[in-house]
Amino acid sequence: MDQYICSLVLVFRSLLSPPAGHTCTLCGSHRQLGKLYIQEGNIDEAIAIYLEALNYSPENVELFTTLGLMYLQLEDTRKAFDYFGRALTYNPKDT
Repeated sequence: MDQYICSLVLVFRSLLSPPAGHTCTLCGSHRQLGKLYIQEGNIDEAIAIYLEALNYSPENVELFTTLGLMYLQLEDTRKAFDYFGRALTYNPKDT
C-alpha cells in the first residue's frame, strides 16, 4: 500500500469513533475506508468494513450491492446473490 493510501486508511479509521448519535458519518467513514481497501485490492478487509457499516445502516442498498459485487469477485456466488437479494428487498426497482 503506498504512503498516501496508508495515510487515508489511518484518517478514516480514526473517524470510526464519532460522537454518539452520528451514525450517518460513521457509515460514510466505513464506506470510504472500504473503497480504499477495494482500490488496493484488499477485498477481505473491504468486506469486513462494509459488514461493520451494516451495523449502523442496516437497510443501506449501496452496502448490500457492493458486498454482492465483492463476493462475486471472490467467486462466492451464494453470498453474492444473498446480498443482491437483500438490496432488492429494500429497493425492488433497482435492478
